[in-house]
Amino acid sequence: MQLLTRNTTTDPEGWAEIFEADREAQGAAGLTLLQLWQAEGDPNTRWMLFEVSDRDRAQAWLDAPQAAMHATRASVIDSEFHFLDIA
Repeated sequence: MQLLTRNTTTDPEGWAEIFEADREAQGAAGLTLLQLWQAEGDPNTRWMLFEVSDRDRAQAWLDAPQAAMHATRASVIDSEFHFLDIA
């Protein structure tokens, strides 16, 4: 299973710092970053693809108050999350 996420931020540099600082928590949630993209022509939109080893832990990480706090600190103004299986 994989998790595809999108964040739109008003502060791409600040977002990157907070994202990197959260890597240990991502790992503890059963997530391994496979790919990080920036939308073409839009440095404020980032897409991340994670391998998910434990869906429940990954969902708990997304739902945790700390995730909302990180989003606020990273100036995230919009986001989406999709758990995906290979078709």
